[in-house]
Amino acid sequence: MALPALVGLCAATRLQEPGVLPLTGATFASALTDHPLLFVLFYNAERIQGTHLLTNYSLAADELRQAHNLVKVKLAWLEVRWDDAERVAISRRFGAARVDT
Repeated sequence: MALPALVGLCAATRLQEPGVLPLTGATFASALTDHPLLFVLFYNAERIQGTHLLTNYSLAADELRQAHNLVKVKLAWLEVRWDDAERVAISRRFGAARVDT
């Protein structure tokens, strides 16, 4: 592969928006503003260990990103850690099921 082609490939890869938007307590509100149709997976790493949930969610997000002209939804996830009161409060405010301490 020629160097210009490689540089172009790297630039295109870098500019591509990730399929899943990782959220934190600090970025949650701005994500809602930036993406009016936001589908958020609230999860706890301990509870999903050994499942394919995050992998399947990422694959679905990639499919939606590729079909962006048809579907204007953005997939995001927020890991709810019990020691992070802000994340627990956000998950409860949005009615996440089974987010208990």
